[in-house]
Amino acid sequence: TYNYVATAVGYQQATGQVVVGTTNVNMGDIIVNEMAYPPHSVVAQEAANFSNVTITWQPPNPNAQTITEGFEGATFPPTDWSQIITNTGAAGTSGVLPTWCQVGTIALTPAVPPHGGSYQAAMWWDYAHQDEWLITPQFTCPGNAVLQFWSYVYLGSTNGDHYYIKVSTNNGSTWNILWDASTLTGGWNYYATPITVDLNAYAGQQIKLAWQADDPPSNDGMWYVWFLDDVVIGSPSKVITFSPEQLFAASQAPTAAPKMVYPTSPICREMMNNTETQHNATVKSLPPTATIPTYNGNRVLVGYQVWRLLQGQETNESAWSLLTNTPITSLTYADNNWASLPDGTYKWAVKSVYTGGAYSVAALSNPLPLYHEIGTIAGLVRNMQNQPISGATVTCGDVTATTNASGAYSMSVLSGTHSVTASHPNYQSVTQTGIIVVTGQTTTVNFQL
Repeated sequence: TYNYVATAVGYQQATGQVVVGTTNVNMGDIIVNEMAYPPHSVVAQEAANFSNVTITWQPPNPNAQTITEGFEGATFPPTDWSQIITNTGAAGTSGVLPTWCQVGTIALTPAVPPHGGSYQAAMWWDYAHQDEWLITPQFTCPGNAVLQFWSYVYLGSTNGDHYYIKVSTNNGSTWNILWDASTLTGGWNYYATPITVDLNAYAGQQIKLAWQADDPPSNDGMWYVWFLDDVVIGSPSKVITFSPEQLFAASQAPTAAPKMVYPTSPICREMMNNTETQHNATVKSLPPTATIPTYNGNRVLVGYQVWRLLQGQETNESAWSLLTNTPITSLTYADNNWASLPDGTYKWAVKSVYTGGAYSVAALSNPLPLYHEIGTIAGLVRNMQNQPISGATVTCGDVTATTNASGAYSMSVLSGTHSVTASHPNYQSVTQTGIIVVTGQTTTVNFQL
């Protein structure tokens, strides 16, 4: 049984399985669908008077569906990346810090060059507490995307330390585990094979990715070194770097033949205490060759449709509220129902609509919290003889209340300055203006009709 992948520039991948027996197999036609590229850079911004939210986005870019980082920039972390540094110790004889840092060839025996280019990201084990993070910028995850990176990492640590890949859909407030080298087996991967993590569950969402080295609960440091290089997010056939000064589209060339290395330096704690035989390793180091892919598909962009959703509903499209019944051609939309929504944290989803009724995956906006600041207006409605009026209607904007037998009423309204009107069919209406309502407090407004 074989897994197959059919790819063509400008089309989505087609995957499947074929079983080959003792006779030739005719697989027939393999259908690949034209790409319906999503919009990107969706931004939701609340109006200064809190009355609406404006959603803006950028049109689809077929040449920007894949993102790479090779740590070749002049600064570390790279542009728009970030770090969480717990261990501030000095570098050892290898020149690698006990937190994520940019290094060239690492002084092991033999030396470990970057997988590609002149630099790699690396961190060294220590006996002091380590909880070290290297975090990407927030970006819109492409459809059918994978994370692929090359790593010098130990698979299968049993010492309680973890070598995580994590994802956040809320700009780093919380993180979910995608991959952990300690849950795998196989021992050392000396840049021998790439690590691949499926991101398809996050297609169209705004996400961040993180590489986290987390020591055991005893807080006595990591047990193994961890090196990282040539990160690719999306389709490996097209490349665009995170760093704006290095933007280019490219098709990857085949890598060079592997170079065998046999490390003997102390890359893990056990090596400080014994002389066990080390595993062989493979290091590949040929950067991609830049060539520009072309796309000659005949699918035409018709416009965009916009949805509103509560944060947490990103994967449940049936719970989304459609705001545009037909596709719009503008790159902006104003959600004028914002102020009337229930409290919660909201996002907006935008899809590209193409001829033939094809929709892209959704590109999601940043979250916006909506918490109404509420106060109370309460009082009595009486007639000119100071007797209570039952059944009078008191109105403040679109909020109303009805008086009881004692002429009393109470209503919850947004904080601010309001006009309040009391009315009854048998009496003349009265309006009071300039009524100030403070969050969490009760403002008394009495009427005589």
